[in-house]
Amino acid sequence: MSRQSASRDLAALREEIESLDRDIVGVIAQRTYFGSAVAAVKADRDIPTTDTDREQVVLDRAEENAERFGVEHNLVRAVSRLLIELSKVEQQENTEHMSQTPEDMSLEELREEISSIDREIVELIARRTYVAETIADVKDEQGLPTTDEAQEQAVMDRAGENAERFDVDSNLVKAIFRLLIELNKVEQRESR
Repeated sequence: MSRQSASRDLAALREEIESLDRDIVGVIAQRTYFGSAVAAVKADRDIPTTDTDREQVVLDRAEENAERFGVEHNLVRAVSRLLIELSKVEQQENTEHMSQTPEDMSLEELREEISSIDREIVELIARRTYVAETIADVKDEQGLPTTDEAQEQAVMDRAGENAERFDVDSNLVKAIFRLLIELNKVEQRESR
């Protein structure tokens, strides 16, 4: 592969990562919406915000999804933990906006919708990881370093912009993308 061709491939791969990143934040926004709906049902039924048994079910399901899609389970567990904590904070802080419950959905139906969204998040992370591994191969072929601080900053800036676009907590989104970047760097180092 020529240097110019590899460079173009790297640019195309980075564009694919950008698209996946937007999709990930969009799905996080969907999850946040349904989390608010769960909060509305809990508030209406006077159910506590924190349910450690349910959280464990969500974390176990996240690990199953990680296995299914071939993604590092610790990463998926960390992302899931961040999403759970965001959901709890929003449930506690936004009780005045709790009338957003999708009509005719029970608590279990809402939770099933969140479960489906969680699967989608893990699938998108798996796709992103695959593209990042391909980028690592191109970098290796070109003799480029694993770490590209300017590119990492661009990813983080984009994460913040996408969070604003989808009205999602930017600190949460940036924390998730920091985890994704660090995982990709570790995998790139190990593959060299």
